[in-house]
This record gives sequence, structure tokens and C-alpha cells, in this order.
Amino acid sequence: MLNSRQSGGLKSSKKRKGRKAEEKSVSNKPRIKIKIYKLLLPNEDMKNLRKEVIYIALLLLAILAILPFASSQYALTANETSKINIAKNWLTNQTKTQWPSSTDENSLVLLALADDANSASKGRDALLAKSTNSECWPVQSGGCSIKSTAMALLALDAFGEDTSTIQSWLVARKKSFAEGVSWYMQLDTSENAKCKISYDGKNYNVSVGKDKKVSSSAGTCLSLAQNNYWLKVSSGSCLDKTFTVNCDKDFKVSFIYTKNSVLYVSSQIFDGASGQSVDAAIKSYCLGFTSCDYEGTLWAAYALQQAGNNYFSMLLPYLAGQSDLDVNAKYLPNTFLFALTSSTNYGEQVLQSQYTEGNWQAPGSTYGGIYDTALVLLMLSSSTAGEYGNLSSALNYVFTVQKAEGNWQTANSVRDTAFMVYAIAHPLPASIGGGGIEEKTECENMAGSCKSSCDANENQLTYACEGSDVCCEFKTCIELQGQVCGFDQLCSGASQQSKDGLCCIGTCSEKPKSCSELNGVMCEQNEKCSGNFEPATDTNYCCVNGECKKAGLWWLWLIIIAAIAVVAYWQRDKLKKFFGKRPPRTGQYPGQYPARPIYPPVPPRLPQRPIPIRPIYATQTQPRPRPLPLSRIQAPKPSSKKTAEEELQETLKKLRKLTK
Repeated sequence: MLNSRQSGGLKSSKKRKGRKAEEKSVSNKPRIKIKIYKLLLPNEDMKNLRKEVIYIALLLLAILAILPFASSQYALTANETSKINIAKNWLTNQTKTQWPSSTDENSLVLLALADDANSASKGRDALLAKSTNSECWPVQSGGCSIKSTAMALLALDAFGEDTSTIQSWLVARKKSFAEGVSWYMQLDTSENAKCKISYDGKNYNVSVGKDKKVSSSAGTCLSLAQNNYWLKVSSGSCLDKTFTVNCDKDFKVSFIYTKNSVLYVSSQIFDGASGQSVDAAIKSYCLGFTSCDYEGTLWAAYALQQAGNNYFSMLLPYLAGQSDLDVNAKYLPNTFLFALTSSTNYGEQVLQSQYTEGNWQAPGSTYGGIYDTALVLLMLSSSTAGEYGNLSSALNYVFTVQKAEGNWQTANSVRDTAFMVYAIAHPLPASIGGGGIEEKTECENMAGSCKSSCDANENQLTYACEGSDVCCEFKTCIELQGQVCGFDQLCSGASQQSKDGLCCIGTCSEKPKSCSELNGVMCEQNEKCSGNFEPATDTNYCCVNGECKKAGLWWLWLIIIAAIAVVAYWQRDKLKKFFGKRPPRTGQYPGQYPARPIYPPVPPRLPQRPIPIRPIYATQTQPRPRPLPLSRIQAPKPSSKKTAEEELQETLKKLRKLTK
């Protein structure tokens, strides 16, 4: 039996493409089941469908159905084994005086401490005390719970208890439910046959050829499908009907259902001899009281499978058909379906939902990340999953977040710590009440280890060991003068194992993160970030708290202006001479035609004679002159001198004469 760390197989489809040719035989191993399913799907090329293929497939499914998963544990390192022992010791201390009152917690703690005969005996007695007539759990006014009863069945069956009454109680809670998947009826004969199908008081005659094709439909409930190889059962009331089939040759009737292109063959096969009538009906159920309980049915199917009860296969159509509903996503149904069917389709979906840190947490999880991670580890710890499930990152995460005291700190530490120990270690139950109990040494019960001598990073304890061995326990990180780095940190120095975990004898620094881990976006080199650029492992331009934007052209204009300024500085002398030359106000520019003179020429204006300013002297006040009578005032005589205007006119006349 291979474990998860030794094989490493189930990868995403992207990783498979890059594997080497010599590794393909290993990586393709899980695909065999899918190919078998595809062989059962009829198509135009499959004109001679051999019944041997169906028989072989049914035989394989039957074997998988009746064989419970063998207990297996992950290959743990010495450090991880020590941490599991510390967690067991923490659980032992929590249950010394009283076991948990919850049935689910009691069952998980019992499974986690199964190899401790003393604790297991107390846990079993405490669990049985919570039952109603030892057939269902818990004792309460509202009645028993399907999930709690399934958890108790899982725990008690591990110790070899008689659980037949518990299984019967669970099966009695069945309710017919065939919705959510597509159903088909298949008629198989070894030669050409004529058959009659009866339901609702009507008979329908059909023929089945050697090529396994059916000649015609059979009423409104059974119509030809898949290239006439099958009869599709209509939804609604047709799913609850009983079909009576009679053929003139030996025949078999089986029902097949599909979900998301995955084919499932029901474990119910109805055999009929020639001329004999058989009643065939779809047997698909859920478990519940007034309505179907999806979470309870998940745990009941798993517990029944572990107990070797084949009835779990009748619950698969309901579980598969309702797995993609949002209301059921919080239960991680694909993990259960993978454990129940070994379908790699479900296994790949589980691994694709794993967080980068290594853990799992369902959307809207009811129980939290530690519980959900333990659930996945439990379902993938089967022998089938161990052949190709590489879960090292999950184990690294789990042991990193574990507390130094041994527990995982959550809202329900007892439940989640017990679930994690059971999922990882899968301790083999000790025999209770039947002898052959393997007693542990005092040292091992106290989470120590018996050795010939203790290492440098261990302390020697006084607890007893067998023979001359001494009891050793890891020192704390403080005693080693170091520090425990966080999950997102790296140790810059040497590391040693300690009681607190891996102890860094150096400094802890933040582990580099990718741009996606920083919740940023990668920008191009010529883009700018509206937030802040942060260093990342995959890019130097990781924009955090913002978005990438195209950079503007302002820098180009800045370069142009700077270039002009430099050129102007070096040519400053020439520029001064150029800008220093100004044209004269009068005269002509070289090379221009002379200006046309103004005609007629205007003589220059004569300057005016300045009027002298006479000084005024202070004198005595003189008498005001009296005005003369008008008769005595004489008009001024015209001056004999010519005025300037007259002279100008005369000059102009002379010029006109000269120009004639």
C-alpha cells in the first residue's frame, strides 16, 4: 500500500501534460477507471458492445463496494510523529475527568485515542451511555441524529463492536430520491430477443438485437436514447415506477445514471430466464426524517461503507445528484464522493480547491478550516488515494499551525484536534475487553520516546522505559535559544527540532510572496500604478491597492524642452547677434526697392518763435483805466507784411509751374 508522500500522483490536468514519457504510466494509472466508464458509453463506433465489458465493470464496482477502505496512515517524519503524540497527550488530559458531552466529539476522540486501551475503554463506555437502546444517538427530546449515529457507527465498528442494530436503524431512515441525475435502463441479452415491458397496466413490445440496440421506445416513461442502446427513464413519477420485463431469451436488466458526464452503474442487476418476468425498479435513496438530510447521508454512506454494508451504493445517486447545489457545498461533498467511488473526477476537484497554504476550507464552512482540512485528509487517506495523492503541503500547513501544547486552536479545539489526529495518524484500535491489549510504557504515555540515549536537542525525563532505554523529550525552542518562525516566514540560520516545532537558530524573515499572494496585479514596464509598487517573486512591477494605467507623454515633452534649452545655451552668442540686429526706423533694407516719394512734397513745418516771458514786478496800485468811447477807437490797419500761409501758397504755385 503506497502512502501519499511516496507516490504523489493525483495532479491537475495542466501538471499531467508536462510529465516525462517514462512517468506517463504512473500518472495515467487513475485514468483507467474513467476509461472504463467511457467504454460503457454507447456511440456510433460501438456497434458491437460486448456484455463482457459490462460484466467486468460491474464486478470491479462490486468489489470496490463490498471492500471497506483499509486503514492507512501517512508516512510521518520523526518530528511529525512527535507532534501527533503531543496532540494525543493533550486529548488525554482533556478527557481525564470527563469525556465530551457531544456524540460527534466523543466519537472523534475515541478514534484519535484508539491505540490507548485505557482511554479507549472509557471513551467507548461514555459513547454507549449517550445512545438510545444502543441503536442511535444521541439521547435527546428531539430524537436521534443521522450524522451523530453515523459517527458512533464509525467509532464502534473500528473496535469490532456489533453494529448491526445501528446499521439497521440508519437504513430504516431511507427515503426514495432519484432526482438530480439522468437514469437509463439497459436490456442485455446474448442473442436476438423479443421483450415485453409492462407498467401502469400497459404492455410495450420491443426487440433487442445482438448489437444490444433496442428497437423502439416503451411508452412515455421509457424513450430511446444513446443511439438506441438504452432506454431513458423520464423524470418525475416515472422514477418511482416498477417495470415488469419478460423476454423470450435469457436477459438482464440494469439501471445506469450519469452526472456531469460521469457514468455510474447501479449495483442492482435483475436477472431473468427465458419466459420469466422480473420486476425492475430504480433503487435510489436518501436518509432523513421528514426530508432528506444531505450531511447525514454523506456520513452514513461513509460509515456503512467502512462497516462493509453495500447499502451505501444506493445512496450514491442522491449524493452525486445534489453535490453541486450551493447549499451543500459547505459539507465538501466531493471529498466523500471520492472516498465512496474512487473517481478521479472528484479527486481532482478536491485538489483544485486546496488553498496555496496547503489547507482546505469550504465556502460558508460550518466547522472551520482545521475541521475541513482534517476531513479531506481522512477521505484521501484510503489506499486508492494513497497511490496518487501528494499531500505534503497540507501536512506542512497542519503541523505549522499546531500549538506547542499539542492542540489546534479553534472554536472547538477538542473536536478538531481529535479529528486531525484520527485523519493523519489513523491509529489502530487496541482490543477492549478481549485481551491482547498492547500496553504503552510510562514514557510513551507522557508523549516521550524511549531511546538508548537522548540527542543534544532533547531532555532526559524520569518516566520509565523498557530495559535500559531512557525517556527523551525535545527541548523547547527557548531552551535552544532560538525562535519558531511563522508560516509565512523563512529562517536565515540553522534549524533544529524542538518541542515547539522547528526552531530557527537565527532570524526569521518574511517569506517572499508572489504578486497574487500580495493581492496585486502585474503591470507592464511602461505602466504606472495608482497604488503602490511592491516587490514580488514573479515581477518587479506588482501594483498593490491600485490598478495599472498607461503612462502619459509628459516625459517626452520634458526631454524636448531640455534638448532645446541645451542647444540654446551652446548657441547663445549667435542668438544674441541674431536678436540684436534691428532695422533702422528710416532708410531702406538692403535689396529692397526705394520708397516712392510723397507727392506733392510737404514743406517742413516752421518752428514757432518762443514768446518771451516778461517778469512782473511789484508796483503800487494804479488806478483802473476808464474805457474809451467807441467813437474814439480806430480799426487796425492791415499789415503790409505777408503771412506765412500766403508765402506757402506762393511757393506751391511756383512749384506747379516748374513741374509743367
